[in-house]
Amino acid sequence: MSTAVLTPHSIQQTLTQFDPKKPTLLIYSGPSGVGKGTITDSLQGKRVKHSDYINPTPFDAFEKTVSMTTRAPRPGEVNGVDYDFVTKDQFEIAIRHGDMIEFKRSGNGENIYGTPKASVAKIMARHKLPVLEIETEGMKDIVKSLSNDYNIVSLFMLPPLTEQTEDLTRRIQIAMDAAQTDIDTRSKITPLLSVMSGDDVKTKRRLLSLYARLDTRGTDSSDDILLRMTKAVTELQDAPRYTFQVVSDRLEKSVPQVQAIFSGVYKQLILRQKG
Repeated sequence: MSTAVLTPHSIQQTLTQFDPKKPTLLIYSGPSGVGKGTITDSLQGKRVKHSDYINPTPFDAFEKTVSMTTRAPRPGEVNGVDYDFVTKDQFEIAIRHGDMIEFKRSGNGENIYGTPKASVAKIMARHKLPVLEIETEGMKDIVKSLSNDYNIVSLFMLPPLTEQTEDLTRRIQIAMDAAQTDIDTRSKITPLLSVMSGDDVKTKRRLLSLYARLDTRGTDSSDDILLRMTKAVTELQDAPRYTFQVVSDRLEKSVPQVQAIFSGVYKQLILRQKG
């Protein structure tokens, strides 16, 4: 799918491939730090940090599913709002009973994350669009297992193409040089090192944009940022699998495009099924 600016007509044409008689899920993905939560908050008319933009036409005919996790709550997180926090035994029982739409275990197997079927069912019962904010691996699992029974519409948020300024390039090079002094970290960020030393200028510019956002956010260590960027390398490779791609640039540009997609799916698939 092209990253050209989407129009209501092009969105409508794309959505004709789906069956309005089926229930619909919208999968919403993008690298960590790309601004997914900021955009959905803005869609609903909320004021977001570091921006004066307020959506003039709020759209609230969607709800994000509440994921289940075995990890401990972080400061400020609310059970049932940010996540359903459960024990590992409770999660394993839900898996065995077939109660999860998708789930994944963390790299070290310490924690499990996933989307409960009950969360989706509650949103559908309210005749709203269920939005699953999940990773690309979860998207592929859902497409593989549920495409016969559901419309799986997907949206991937891309980092913008940041200019390769000397300062930004120098900062990330310093971070990568420092990370390579640890053998374990160096092995984990090998895909990132390969891209940053390669000829794929477009991907490098997107990764530089992501680095700038994560570094400015100030919540992650330098190594954690590089690990997130390494994960983003794979996620960006998966982006063409998505129904739509939108560049997460200034809110006044990206929010209307995302809203046009959400609204189009709601009107063309959710309301028709309701009728």
